[in-house]
Amino acid sequence: ALPDIDRQLRIAIDVPSGTDAESGNADPAAFRAQITLTTGPMKLGSLFHPAIEFAGELQTLDIGMDVASYADIRRSLIDAINIRDLLPDRPLDGHKGTFGKLLIIGGSTGYRGAPTLATLAALHGGTGQVTLASVEAAIATTASHAPAATFIRLNETPEGQIDAETSTLVNSNAEPSALLIGPGMGRSVSSDALIYDLLLTYPDTPTVIDADGLNALAKQPDMIRRLGPTHVLTPHPGELQRILNLPSPPNGRARLHAAEDLSSQTQAIVVAKGSPTLICTQDQTWVLAKPNPVLAAAGAGDVLAGAIASFLAQGSSATKAARLGVWLHNHAAIIAAKGT
Repeated sequence: ALPDIDRQLRIAIDVPSGTDAESGNADPAAFRAQITLTTGPMKLGSLFHPAIEFAGELQTLDIGMDVASYADIRRSLIDAINIRDLLPDRPLDGHKGTFGKLLIIGGSTGYRGAPTLATLAALHGGTGQVTLASVEAAIATTASHAPAATFIRLNETPEGQIDAETSTLVNSNAEPSALLIGPGMGRSVSSDALIYDLLLTYPDTPTVIDADGLNALAKQPDMIRRLGPTHVLTPHPGELQRILNLPSPPNGRARLHAAEDLSSQTQAIVVAKGSPTLICTQDQTWVLAKPNPVLAAAGAGDVLAGAIASFLAQGSSATKAARLGVWLHNHAAIIAAKGT
């Protein structure tokens, strides 16, 4: 009788046969491994679709290469081991002021859920105090789901978006330790003006710029050049296209090069959403090579932005906050999927 292939453990060495270690291309009939043992450095092509769909669990093998051989490698995997020590401290005598104050600016009458999801993620991430500045409809929605949050009511335009001209953004509880700008804000001349004003008012405050915050930046190249290493940008491929003025949304290795280019231009940390998720800085790129269709749902990006902003508010560097937020966001989705 023929062996039962489905019950066999299939292990690939270096890369599964039929996949391209450089481009990530794969033959439809490529060897479908459950485990891929990479010899030496991880092959970048194995982390991109469609090759990653044939690789299974990725592990690296030490084959005796000298440490100096890895010196010029600027791309690394994100895994539980290398993010474990990045979690911010939680001293026993801490209070809400110890764990940061996050100010979220976003939401509109048409997009009430986005700031709610971001606020919940920030609170669950451990931020001591989360304040949402938004229009009344978004505040009411968020308050019903996150009673621990505080709020700043902003005036709204006839279209239900934040009216920058008549609103006063005042946080009576002192300056925020971090900002999150953009989730659910919508696009208008008024909301764009508010985003530009915030970036000028808080130039040195650690800030996550998401969603319509990114779309506003795409119209202001001079504003993009004002950013720096305390800023985290969270674009999906369409937003990368708009910011970099590309002919189409970048995919595969092109998305990697686009994200690295954006980080180089801005000096900001770029979290390029997608599969795999990429975190790019001036000197290093980290790859979360864990395809997870559970996250292919509206609102997942708002949760990610809130998680990253939570760690920024608690004092993590932008690079650490981005790595932590990306990994925990994915891991939470894995846990949630197992519970369904």
